[in-house]
Amino acid sequence: MKVTYHGPECKKCGGTERYLPRKKRREKTGACVTCKLKKSAEWRKEKPELNKELQRQWRDKHPDEVRRLQRERHHRRLQDPLEKPKLKARALTCRRVKRGELNRIEELKCRRCDNQAQEYHHPDYNAPWLVIPLCRHHHQEEHSA
Repeated sequence: MKVTYHGPECKKCGGTERYLPRKKRREKTGACVTCKLKKSAEWRKEKPELNKELQRQWRDKHPDEVRRLQRERHHRRLQDPLEKPKLKARALTCRRVKRGELNRIEELKCRRCDNQAQEYHHPDYNAPWLVIPLCRHHHQEEHSA
């Protein structure tokens, strides 16, 4: 949860909602929330390798926090009526593979290009038993169409 206060206008955009500093920082940032987020996004875009490394270091330092965030994300997805059928379909596919009712993805070829299949595609989540083995490229293509 971001903590903000309403103070003087931002010099860049005129907004008044500003970030409060982190616990060990003394001064407030000079930018409003929107400008700060925009600046952070630009930095991440300019330095993707450094950003990835910093994220990895944080995850290595805080494994309990990472697990907590993953659990929260999973529970939010379970509550979402659009995500629930997707999760159920994926779970059913995993069960079918473990039982041997469905071939492992490594043993199958992509239905479109005969390359090694990497992912199962569910054309209709209301029919979770219907899956199509696809390579990653064609799976992304299928979802973007």
